[in-house]
Amino acid sequence: MERKLFHILLRKPDTPLTEDQKSFVAEHFRFEPYFSARVMARLEHAYHKEREWLPGLTFAFSRVAVPVLVATIVLLAVIVFKEQTFSLDTLSGASGISMEDVVGNVFVSL
Repeated sequence: MERKLFHILLRKPDTPLTEDQKSFVAEHFRFEPYFSARVMARLEHAYHKEREWLPGLTFAFSRVAVPVLVATIVLLAVIVFKEQTFSLDTLSGASGISMEDVVGNVFVSL
């Protein structure tokens, strides 16, 4: 039974099926009734199942993003008030480091 179906599926697509083959395929795959409606229902179900995690993600984002944003703003404010300046070096923590400090330890003089 499976061998017959296998040979039918592997035949050239442009060759017509015999009446026996058509009835066998129709019986095996049950195209009738409402084949297109069943396919569309399955696609719609798969689409909704795939998208059902999005509301949870937006809920988690709103619960996490706002506290992280507030914590970041508070941390930046503490750094600015502590250093009394607002620059990229201050925010990165590299305000007290000079180029000689970085390069001097890398190269060894002979």
